[in-house]
Amino acid sequence: MKNQNMTYILIGIILIIRVFFYLKNSNNEKSKTPHKTEKTEQEKKEFYENMRNMALTVTAEQLGINEIENDKVYGLVTEMGMDIGTATVAAFLTGDASIYLSSGGGFIGGGSHQDVNEKIKVIVEKIQKFKQDAVKIKNAELPKSDEIRFNFLTKNGLYQINAKNDEIMSEKSKFTELYK
Repeated sequence: MKNQNMTYILIGIILIIRVFFYLKNSNNEKSKTPHKTEKTEQEKKEFYENMRNMALTVTAEQLGINEIENDKVYGLVTEMGMDIGTATVAAFLTGDASIYLSSGGGFIGGGSHQDVNEKIKVIVEKIQKFKQDAVKIKNAELPKSDEIRFNFLTKNGLYQINAKNDEIMSEKSKFTELYK
């Protein structure tokens, strides 16, 4: 069962990356023929920055989980740096989940699907054990193209673990479980 859930999560992440590449290629083709309804690069950048900032700063109270302990992780914001940009996956103890792409795209409200919502709750609950390896930070900087950053949201503040993409993908890192 655990391997099956991890497989679904891995497939989801692979799909996210493929969508990211598709959006990048689609944007390159669209730039050849301008269209008045297209968002400018600045608008895409602002959309991504706003959504990312909301994910990283949402409080437990805003999520409706007031009775949570101060050091309990109530959200995981995973950021994957790639040569073409960044993908941000936000998951919360409430089961809410969204994906934001620095290309300006994304998927909001994944947790509104019951099966996704239930799996997200389990994942966020399980990642609590990794908080002890995280470092408290004030600001979450974007990852470099070869990095994955795991940002843990707690009432006590924001904590982060940095990992190398290749170590996570080859399962050589003790933090691979955070990615699956």
